[in-house]
Amino acid sequence: MIRKAAIFTAVAGLAMLASVAAWGYPRPGASPRDWQLDFKFGPLKMVRLSRPGGKIRTFWYLPYTVTNNTGRDVDFYPRCHLFTDTGRLFQAPQDVDALAYPDIAELLGRELLEEELFVRGKLLQGEENARESVIILRNFDPKAISFKLFISGLSGETAWATDPMTGRKHPLVKTLQLSYALGGDRFSRVELTAQLKDEEWIMR
Repeated sequence: MIRKAAIFTAVAGLAMLASVAAWGYPRPGASPRDWQLDFKFGPLKMVRLSRPGGKIRTFWYLPYTVTNNTGRDVDFYPRCHLFTDTGRLFQAPQDVDALAYPDIAELLGRELLEEELFVRGKLLQGEENARESVIILRNFDPKAISFKLFISGLSGETAWATDPMTGRKHPLVKTLQLSYALGGDRFSRVELTAQLKDEEWIMR
C-alpha cells in the first residue's frame, strides 16, 4: 500500500511538471517581488559511504549557506526535488539514513554543519545568523545523463496557474532550478561531481 502511494505521488509530481510546462506558466519578476534569501551552494557530488555489515550506500550532496538579508525575519522551510531526463522524480532527504549527515559533515570538514531538519524554522536577519546545511539525496536512476534540482522555500513570491484542461487553479512558488549533466557511464560513476549547466529562477 505504501509503495502504491509512493508511485502515485511520483506520477502526480511528473504530471504536474509536464502540465505546468505546457500552460505557459508565469515567470518570476526581473527583480524579487517579495522576500528572497541569499542562497550560496557548493558543487553537487556523489559519495559512497560505508555502513554497518560491510554495506555501501551511495548519496549525492549539495552543501549550502543561506542568509537572510531581506530586512525582516522569515520562515525558512526548504524543499528539494530531483527530476531526471529518464522521467523519475526524487525528493530529499527521502531514504537518507541518519548517519549520512555526520559522515558528510566530516567529509567536508564542517563539524558544525546542521542537519536540514534543524535548519528549518525562523531565519533571523544578518550574516551572523546565516545557516549552513547540506541537501542529501539517495542515488538515483543510473541511466540518467542529466537532471534538474528544484529548491523552494527561498522566496516568498507566489503566483497562480490555471490548468486549461480542468480550469482548476494551482499555486506556484518561486523556485531555484539547477540543471546538471553527468559524464561517463553508470559503471564509472564513483565519487564524481555533477556538471552545473544552468541556474535560473522559475515558478513551479
